[in-house]
Amino acid sequence: MGTKCVFLDRDNTIIEDPGYLTDPAAVKLLPGVDLALKSLAQAGFKLVMVTNQSAIARGLLTEEGLERVHDEMTRQLADRGTGLDAIYYCPYHPNGAIPKFSKESDLRKPNPGMILKAANEHDIDLSQSWMVGNSYRDITAGLRAGCKTILINSSVRPACKKVGDPEPDKKAVNIREATNIVKMQHLQEKISGASESKELLPVVETTTAKSTGSVTDSISALDAAAVFEQLATIAEQTSSNAKPAHPEKTHRLLEEVLR
Repeated sequence: MGTKCVFLDRDNTIIEDPGYLTDPAAVKLLPGVDLALKSLAQAGFKLVMVTNQSAIARGLLTEEGLERVHDEMTRQLADRGTGLDAIYYCPYHPNGAIPKFSKESDLRKPNPGMILKAANEHDIDLSQSWMVGNSYRDITAGLRAGCKTILINSSVRPACKKVGDPEPDKKAVNIREATNIVKMQHLQEKISGASESKELLPVVETTTAKSTGSVTDSISALDAAAVFEQLATIAEQTSSNAKPAHPEKTHRLLEEVLR
């Protein structure tokens, strides 16, 4: 069995999207990204970014320029004690201005090519993996690859849904909430011993809208880290399909997180 992974879109998922990002100086991590990536890595997930970069096909950016942008993003993440295991990008677009890159490609989302390539090169179990992004292209690519999916869809940056676009497994307002969903599902599968199950744990919305219209994570008010730690301990007791020593404690902790 391969390792589990969280595949991540780049723009408005990990970093802010100013349009076609060509200047490394304009790279800005979104709030909470570093903590989310640390948390996922500690839970045993590989972290792989998969991003469409049509700016290359359009002649707005070279591959070397994109590498400099990603080097700056990687530096900022490293300064915060985290990082990605791999980065994949698609430079192609069917209407590009650069002949070399002006074509259709299986790598370009909503096609799953980047995810499938990463899975092959990093021994990733796609059935235990997630695709997280802020567009329905991300969701379609993830589903086609056999991953579970989370759409980041905030009121500030609502995703545009077209006719025929599939629904994601879950929705979140930011990567922090998406991380909580991934970790809760992972722990629930370990606790129940149903690691092969595709049924998702119902997760109560963890956001509240203030009168100003801003959005915050109510789960941050909980001592979530301590709860996850206790759940992980209980989950270890079920690693050999044994029943947890205190099933009633498991249910109480799950209820506490979901409350």
